[in-house]
Amino acid sequence: MAKEQKVQSVDRVFDILEVLSASKDGMTLTELSKKLSLSSSTTHRLLNVLQQRNYVTRLDNSKVYVVGLGFLSLISSRLSSLELKTEADPILTALAQDLSQVVFLGVKKDFDVMYLDKKDSKKLEAYCGIGYKLPLHCTGLGKALLMQYTPSQIRDLYQDQELISLTPYSITSVDKLIEEVEENKKRGYSIDDEENKENVICVAAPIYDYRNKIIASISTSWNKKDKSLMTINALGVMQAASKISKRMGYLER
Repeated sequence: MAKEQKVQSVDRVFDILEVLSASKDGMTLTELSKKLSLSSSTTHRLLNVLQQRNYVTRLDNSKVYVVGLGFLSLISSRLSSLELKTEADPILTALAQDLSQVVFLGVKKDFDVMYLDKKDSKKLEAYCGIGYKLPLHCTGLGKALLMQYTPSQIRDLYQDQELISLTPYSITSVDKLIEEVEENKKRGYSIDDEENKENVICVAAPIYDYRNKIIASISTSWNKKDKSLMTINALGVMQAASKISKRMGYLER
C-alpha cells in the first residue's frame, strides 16, 4: 500500500510540473488544486518538496507558482552536448531520400542565411554549398528564420538595410516582407517562389530549441514546373523541422 502511495505521489508531482510548465503566467495553490482535482493540503505538500529542490518557485510578493530553474541544471549537460548539425543530419538525410530532392540546413548570420549542411539530389543540382550565404529576405530558409520576429522588429532590422534583388521576383519592400512573414507564421512554413533562383521554388520551416527560440531552418527546392509537389514538400519539411526541434529540446505546447 505504501508503495502505491509513493507511485501516486510521483504521478501527482509530474502532473503539477506539466500544468505549471503549460501556464504562461503561473498558477496559485487554489488554481492548481482545482485544475488537478487535489486537496489544497496535498498540493501544498508537493509544492513544498518541489520548492526545496528548486523545481518550482513562487513569484516575489505573490501566491503564484512557476516552474523553477532547477530543471536547467538537471539537463544542462545534455543541452550543452547537443549540436545542431549532428542532431539534424539523420533527419535531413531521410527527408532528402523521401522527397528525392535537395535539402538544406541554415542559420542566421546578420542579414544572411548561412548554409550549414545540404543533402544532394539527382533531380536538382544544389545551387549553393556549405558555408555559402544568401540574403534572408529572398530565400525560403531566411524567411523561415525571420518568423521569430514581430513586424516592428523586422522594420527595425531593415531600417538601414537595402533589400537587394537576386531575380525579378525577389522581395524588395519591407512592407511586403513583413506581410509574407506574417502569412508564413500562420501556415508554419515559408516559400521562395523564384526569388533566389529563377525556375526554382523552395519551402522551408523553422527549427526551435529548448527556449522556444528559432535557431535554424531547413528547406527543400525543386523545379517550379513540378507544381504538384508543393503540398507534400511543405508537409515533409515541417515534419522534419519538428523532429529536429524536439532533438534540440523544444517542447510543443
